[in-house]
Amino acid sequence: MPELSNLRTRVGSLTLGISILVLVALVCLVASLFFATRFVEDTVGLVVDNLSERSGLSVFLVKSVVIIGTIPFFWAVGKFTRNIGDF
Repeated sequence: MPELSNLRTRVGSLTLGISILVLVALVCLVASLFFATRFVEDTVGLVVDNLSERSGLSVFLVKSVVIIGTIPFFWAVGKFTRNIGDF
């Protein structure tokens, strides 16, 4: 009987450890998505503000040009990151 009690303790601690690991992984995933999105939006905003102040053009015009101009870059990054998993 003592072996059964010891097994229950091990399974309980293993379940708790796996649960904590899954929770930490989910928190890291959500945080990385949030910070990556904020990084891109803040970078585009900074570029647009600087270009519109220096050129005197409309912020909306500069923002549309910057977004359209960076589409090939982000397309290439997306293609590259999809190919990483193929190895």
